[in-house]
Amino acid sequence: MLTAVLALPAAARAAPGLTWPCGSSGAEPGPACQDVDPVAGRRPGRRTALVRIRCYNPAMPRRRVLALLNLLFFLAPTAFSLPKAGSPKVTGKPRSILRQEWFYNPRSLPDGSFAPSARFFALQALGRIPYSPLQLRGGGFTPQTGGLPTQAVTRTWEFLGPRPLTPSTPAQYGFGNTSVKINAIALHPTDLNVLYIGSFGGILKSTDGGSSWNYASDGLPSQAISSIAIDTAAPNIVYAGTGDPTFAGRGVSLLGVGLYRSSDSGATWGLYGRDTLEGQAVHKVAIDPETSGSLTGTVLYAALRNFPSPLTKTPGLYKSSNSGQTWTLKTSQLDGLQDLSGYDVAVDTTSPGRVFYCNVRGLYRSNDYGETWSSALVVNEVSNSNILGVKCAVSLAGANVYYSNSDGAFTGTAWGGSAGSPVAGKVFRSTDGGATFSELTAARGFCGTQCSYDQIVGVDPVNQNRVFLGGVEPSSSTDSGQTWTPFAKFSGCGQAACPPIHSDFHSIAFHRANTDVVYLGNDGGLWRSNDGGLTWANKNDSIPGGLLVGVSVSANGKVIGGLQDNGNNVLVGAGPAFAMVYGAPATGGGDGGYVKIDQANSNRYYYTYVIANTADAGAMSRTDDDGATGTSIVPAEAINGAETSEFYPPLFMSHADSSRILTGFNNAYRSLDAGANWTRLGGLKAAAPGLKVTRIHEAPSNPNYVYAAMSDGSDHRVYVTKNAGLGTAAGWTRSTNGLPTTQVPASLAVHPTDPKTLYVTYSQYGTQAAPLQHVYKSTDAGTTFVSVSSALPDVPFHDIVVDTAAPNSVFAASDVGVFNSIDGGKTWGRLDLGMPTGLIVNALWLHSGTRQLVAGTYGRGVFKVTLPDAPPPPSGLAAAPLGASSISWNWSAS
Repeated sequence: MLTAVLALPAAARAAPGLTWPCGSSGAEPGPACQDVDPVAGRRPGRRTALVRIRCYNPAMPRRRVLALLNLLFFLAPTAFSLPKAGSPKVTGKPRSILRQEWFYNPRSLPDGSFAPSARFFALQALGRIPYSPLQLRGGGFTPQTGGLPTQAVTRTWEFLGPRPLTPSTPAQYGFGNTSVKINAIALHPTDLNVLYIGSFGGILKSTDGGSSWNYASDGLPSQAISSIAIDTAAPNIVYAGTGDPTFAGRGVSLLGVGLYRSSDSGATWGLYGRDTLEGQAVHKVAIDPETSGSLTGTVLYAALRNFPSPLTKTPGLYKSSNSGQTWTLKTSQLDGLQDLSGYDVAVDTTSPGRVFYCNVRGLYRSNDYGETWSSALVVNEVSNSNILGVKCAVSLAGANVYYSNSDGAFTGTAWGGSAGSPVAGKVFRSTDGGATFSELTAARGFCGTQCSYDQIVGVDPVNQNRVFLGGVEPSSSTDSGQTWTPFAKFSGCGQAACPPIHSDFHSIAFHRANTDVVYLGNDGGLWRSNDGGLTWANKNDSIPGGLLVGVSVSANGKVIGGLQDNGNNVLVGAGPAFAMVYGAPATGGGDGGYVKIDQANSNRYYYTYVIANTADAGAMSRTDDDGATGTSIVPAEAINGAETSEFYPPLFMSHADSSRILTGFNNAYRSLDAGANWTRLGGLKAAAPGLKVTRIHEAPSNPNYVYAAMSDGSDHRVYVTKNAGLGTAAGWTRSTNGLPTTQVPASLAVHPTDPKTLYVTYSQYGTQAAPLQHVYKSTDAGTTFVSVSSALPDVPFHDIVVDTAAPNSVFAASDVGVFNSIDGGKTWGRLDLGMPTGLIVNALWLHSGTRQLVAGTYGRGVFKVTLPDAPPPPSGLAAAPLGASSISWNWSAS
C-alpha cells in the first residue's frame, strides 16, 4: 500500500590525505567517522554528462558548453514585485540564470568547473592564519592552528539581523515578516514542538514549535543545507545533507561536503561520506524504517546532484548500510544515465525493500533495497530541455502514486503565469503502485514558470487523498488530484492584496502525530498550518539570517542591506528587525543588491535591485525619505537596452560627498547630484566591447582618478582614468602588469590620501596543484601590481575597504570570512572572532568615525564589530605558510 508523488521541474588531488578529527570536541566520536580525501584535483580519464549531450560539439569552447547547460537548468524565478519601466536590459536570459551566473561564475575555474575539495582545503588553511590584533588585547599577531587565540579577546562580531524582515507598513504585501530561504524541514515524530530547518545559513532548531530558533551548525565546513531527516526510531539521530538544491549547476558542486550526522539531537555533528559525496548536493536523504535507530546499521539512501565537469564525482542514488559512514553508488545501471543527477528518493514504509528514486529521466523503483532498479515511468529523452528535475514522496498508506513533470506549455494565469504567458507542468496518477499512469489534467501548469528553481510535492502520510503542489504558487488537493485549490495566489496581486504567504516554495513537511500540522518553506521563510492547509501562520519572527549582497551603515548607525528575493531592507532601531524598503515605483520585492547610505542624511540611500521581468533587471533607485518613496536614477544612456549591466549594477558613493555617486554598465557614469543627472566617463564600451563594469571606485583624495573593473565572463580587465573630470572626453588605460587574466576582478579600494595606491580583489577557487592569488596592490595608479595575498586562503575575495583613519589598515571579505592587514597588505590576520567560522561574506562597510565595521554574509545576515580607535602597528607577525602539510582542525557546533 503506497502513495508517492513525483515532480519534474520546469522547462526549460594529488595531495596528502586529510583526516577529519573524529575524536575532537564537537565531532561525533568513533573511528567510523574518519574521512580521507584521496583526490584534490582533476580525475584523469573521467567521463562526464557533457559527452552524452546529443548537441555537444567538441569544437565548442568548454565555457560556452557549460553556459548552455546552465541555461537548460534554470527558469526565471517570478518575484512578487512588479516590473518597472526605465531600467537597463541585462540580457535575454532568465533571472534565475543571471543570479546563478552572478554568484557562481566568478567562483569557477576558466572551464566552468570546481575542484570539489577547494573550499574544504581553504577552511583547513584558515586554521593556520593568525588572528588580527584588532580583536585582541595587547596587539601583535600570534600564529594559531585552530581554536581561540592566546590573548584575551576584546572585540567580537555581533549579530545585527535580520530577525526578522518586516514590511514597513501593513499595506505592503500580505505575507508579513520574512526570513531566510528554507530548503529543508524535518519534524520530530512525536513532539510537536521540536523541528529543524535547513537554509544557506545552516541548520536551525526550535523546541517550541517555531517560536524561537537557534543555529545548530556553527563551525561546520558548509552551512548550505539541502535536506534533513530525523530517525523516527531514535529521534536524537538527525541527518543533514549539504549543498544547495535550489542553486543548481555549479553551485551544488561547490558547497556540498557530504552528510552531517548528530546523535544528540543536533548538539554536535560529525561529517560523513566526504570521500564519495563531496562536491554534490545531497538533494534528499531517506531512512529505511526497518533498520532505523542504529548508529552503525541503519540503511540510508541519498539522491545526489551536481554540475558535470571533469573534477566532480558521479551523481545519482547512493546507499549506506552503516548509518552514513560509507556510501556506494547504486544507479550506474539505469540506461547509461549514471552521470545524471538525482533529485529525490523515498522509501515505501508499507512494502519492505521498495524504494523510489527520481532523476531527470523519470521515476525508478527498487524492490530489493536499492540494489537493482526498474523503470516505473520514463519521461522524455534527456535532450528534451523541458525535463530538468524531479521530486517524489511516499505516504504511509494507500496505493496511489502521483507523478508530475515539467512538460507542456500552457497559457493562462491559474498556476502563476501572467495573461498570455506559458506555464508548465503535468501531473499523473497511478492507482496500482506505479504500474500504470493517467494524467490529472486539472493540474496542468502547476509548475508555473520556474519549477527547476522552486517546487514542492507533499503527500499527507495518513490521508493519501491530500496532496500539495507548488512552484511560485502552491495549491492543494483533497480528492487525489482531481481538483486543486490555490491558497497563495500571487499573479496580479499587487502589494496589499497579496496572500499571507511568500512565494517560491522549496520544502514541505507533515507532522506524523497530527497530519493537519503542515509546514511550508519558501524564499521568504517558514509558515505553519494547524488545519491541513486551510489557514497559515507566519513563523518567521525569530528566524535569524539573510542572503546579503550589499551592506552600508550611516554615522548614526542605520544599516541597509540588499537581500536575495527579499529586496532592500533597513535596520529598525537597535535591531535585530529589518524593514523592507519601498518606494515609487514599487521596489520592495525581488532581489536586493548593492546599497549606499548618505553619510550626512541617513534618510537618503541608494539601492540596486532586480525585479520580475528579465528586461527590467539591473534597476537602481534613490529614496530621500527613508523608503517612503523612491526615484529611479538609472543613467539615461543605459535605459531600454542601450547598455547591459551585471546582475546587480555596481554602485559607488563618496564618503565625503554622498551626492557624488558612480555606477557602471558597458560604460562608467558619475553623478554629482544624487543621480538626478549623469555624465558618461569616456568610452569604456568602445575600449572593451562586450564587457560590463563589475566594480567602480573613485579616489577619495582626487576625483580625477577613477578605477573600473570589467568582465564578460572570460575576458577580465581593470582600467584607470586620471582625468575623469573631462567627462565624456576622459581617457582610460588598461592595467595589465602583474594582474591575473583568468579571474574575475571582484572589488576595488583606493587609499584615502594617495590616489595612486589601489587594491583589487579577485574571485575564483584554484586547485591544490595550481593555487591562486586574490588580493593585489598597486602604488603607481595601476601601472604595475603585486600580489599581497600569499598568506591568504585560496578563495574568492568579494570586497575590500581601507580604513580612512588608519590607511594601512585594510579589510577584505571572502568566502571563508573577513581578514585584516594593518601594514598595507604585507601581512594578514583573520578577523572572525564572534562570527561563525567560514561564512561567505559578500560585503563590508567601514564607518571610520564611529569605528563600526559591518559585514553582510550570504546566509547569516549582518554582523558588526567595533574597531579600536588607533589600530596598533604590526608587531611579531609570523603567519604560517600555506603549504601542503596536513593539519587537524576542531569543529564544534552550538
